[in-house]
Amino acid sequence: MLTVSEVRSLLEIQSRDTMNEDLKALGLFGCDRLMWSQIRKLLEMRKFLGLKPGIHSREQFLRTSKEQLNTLFVRYGLNIEEQFQLLQTQQQGTHRVTVQLVLERD
Repeated sequence: MLTVSEVRSLLEIQSRDTMNEDLKALGLFGCDRLMWSQIRKLLEMRKFLGLKPGIHSREQFLRTSKEQLNTLFVRYGLNIEEQFQLLQTQQQGTHRVTVQLVLERD
């Protein structure tokens, strides 16, 4: 599970207000941490909104069936599964960074 700020950074959502509106639309507002299934839903919403900015809305996203979304993404050449896997890999890479401190005695 990731914090909301980590998810916002991972999805490259610049505005806190935008993130909050997305979370409200999905019924996730007020959650401190998000599971990967919820992050995937946010990714799908962001991609849906980006296909036709100013035309597609969060409400339309919620009314669109999974099959319709998949068809739409395929039509626009978006591979959501691939992008989702990339996000997971990217996040795991940031958490695997460790620092080893070696103290020497004289």
